[in-house]
Amino acid sequence: MTHPKWDARTIGYDAALVRLDGRTSITPATLNGITKRDNPKQPVRVMGFGVNQEGNVDGALRIVKETIITQEECSVWKSPLPDPMPYSAVCTLADADGESACQGDSGGPLVDQEDNSLLLGIVSFGANTCGVQHPNVYTRVRHIE
Repeated sequence: MTHPKWDARTIGYDAALVRLDGRTSITPATLNGITKRDNPKQPVRVMGFGVNQEGNVDGALRIVKETIITQEECSVWKSPLPDPMPYSAVCTLADADGESACQGDSGGPLVDQEDNSLLLGIVSFGANTCGVQHPNVYTRVRHIE
């Protein structure tokens, strides 16, 4: 079920729910509320099964460190970023090692670096070139109703 406020033009509200038939044995994440902000300079982790540094998909779960940046810092980057950035989005830059979210990671979690169970965002999109040079954009979980 796609979010009713989804807007492909601004990339706002890039979130959906999947209804499962039957029970599952997963541990649910804690959704970020007002108790923990997704502040600029906050260290975070992103997880996914997307392409690796060599551009291959090998089925391995990757966990990389990124840092949240301000909307203003994110807006400095042009295409493919919308201008202005929607408030429902949060941006990050890769840490110095250059690893970041990449193609195939969309829908994956952005979590607090100190608490992997605290979901801050959902991987939405980034530049075609993965790495430290370009920001990645996530749907801000505390903004989604």
